[in-house]
Amino acid sequence: MIAKSILTVRNTGPILLITDERKGTEIMTATAIVTKLHASSKASRNATQRRPNKALRRQTASAVFVGVVAVALTGLSLSHLAHGVKIVTGSSPLESWAMAWG
Repeated sequence: MIAKSILTVRNTGPILLITDERKGTEIMTATAIVTKLHASSKASRNATQRRPNKALRRQTASAVFVGVVAVALTGLSLSHLAHGVKIVTGSSPLESWAMAWG
């Protein structure tokens, strides 16, 4: 058979007292120290918001650079291909560019 105890908890400021009513003995004393945290300042919030924006700007600049290089290389490649088509087929420059694109 399990004996049931009646426990009471008394809040005496930062100390909690837990006692057994049947036996009249103190079972546990718990100390609760609560420290108030300060709200973060605006400077630290702005710094944390600035980091992702800075990373995004850097990534955007890198993507634009890669895009410009890709367009330049594609243009040069098509130019050389159109010139080769013109030499082989003897067609006009407009037709050779059309064949290079196609």
